[in-house]
Amino acid sequence: MAIKALKAGAFEFIEKPFNQERLINFINRAIENINLKNTKNEFESKLFYSYNLIGASDNIKNIKFNLNDLEAKLPYEDDFFDAIYGISILTHLSKEMHFKWFNELKRVLKPEGIMLITTHGENFKTKLSIKENKKFDNGELVVRGNVKEGHRTYCTFHPDKFLKSLFKEVEILDKIIISKKNKSYIPQDRWILKKTVANNV
Repeated sequence: MAIKALKAGAFEFIEKPFNQERLINFINRAIENINLKNTKNEFESKLFYSYNLIGASDNIKNIKFNLNDLEAKLPYEDDFFDAIYGISILTHLSKEMHFKWFNELKRVLKPEGIMLITTHGENFKTKLSIKENKKFDNGELVVRGNVKEGHRTYCTFHPDKFLKSLFKEVEILDKIIISKKNKSYIPQDRWILKKTVANNV
């Protein structure tokens, strides 16, 4: 029964008997999960529309969030960050903007700094048409650009050949592929990159 309930979309399955504390804990987690999803949807709907937010959480005081427009220009000095965690940055850009944004991310990363970038890799081939799969297999970036670039429905799909060309000026430490088996979503690939001293920009 528990497996059927979870597959049907239940957030959690509570077996009887259960105490009040455990029930309240599950309810709080469910509310938090809904709030996170709503926040994620809000950010995605405003992707690449420029404005700033100041974090209000008690746990992240004085943290500044920047939502940038499409221009590859970040409000930070060269060699500013020790690490960059880039989720779905390249997945909504044209080929030209891939290179501009990656160069900008590399600019603000310190020498020896680490960058994690997610991409639409092999897991997403099932979403592609026959023509798109052919391009992908030939190592070409596949772009679906019928909407405004940067919007979450503007999608790009990344063969290894293209990404290795994009990442040629940094060291590729690892590529992590997460299996999509038994998942309700398609996992993006994770590329772990290192900016070497020789490639400082």
